Amino acid sequence: MRRISLGERLDGCQKMVYNVIIQGCGRESCMAFVFEKVPKEDWEFFKSMGLKDYTGKEPLYLSERTAWCADRERNAYLVEIGGRFSDEYPFYCDFWWNGTTIRLDVGKHSIGDFDTGFVFEWIINALPIPRNMQKHKDEIVNMIIDAFTVKSDWCLDENLKSIRVEFNCDNH
Repeated sequence: MRRISLGERLDGCQKMVYNVIIQGCGRESCMAFVFEKVPKEDWEFFKSMGLKDYTGKEPLYLSERTAWCADRERNAYLVEIGGRFSDEYPFYCDFWWNGTTIRLDVGKHSIGDFDTGFVFEWIINALPIPRNMQKHKDEIVNMIIDAFTVKSDWCLDENLKSIRVEFNCDNH
């Protein structure tokens, strides 16, 4: 696995693009995050995280289909929240680390086809790292990249050429 970082300044905002080439590497063995359905034995922990739905008002619904990207060693989790049901709510994912939740405004799409393989793209439009967590900013950004690298949504590994994570925001 190779991680390529490309950075450029855009109107005073640092735009970072990370291309993660996964060919020749089973993603599960390359990093600590795993994408999985939340195991029943973790349901109480999941509920204790206090995640809210896309409106931020109601507890996030938990079912046998709920999935997360989990790194148990670092106590870090990425959970798809949803949204985009109207212009009022972007699509959200929550990054939870050691008791702190960071709500990410996320875009996603893919380029390619089943013959040539897909490049899956995650675009982080907002990354509001709390002031008391700023000293861990680089570590948080790296964990978020790792988490999104194992979350390729609907695309199976055999059809996946690479995953691209782009930070299109000022708060990282």
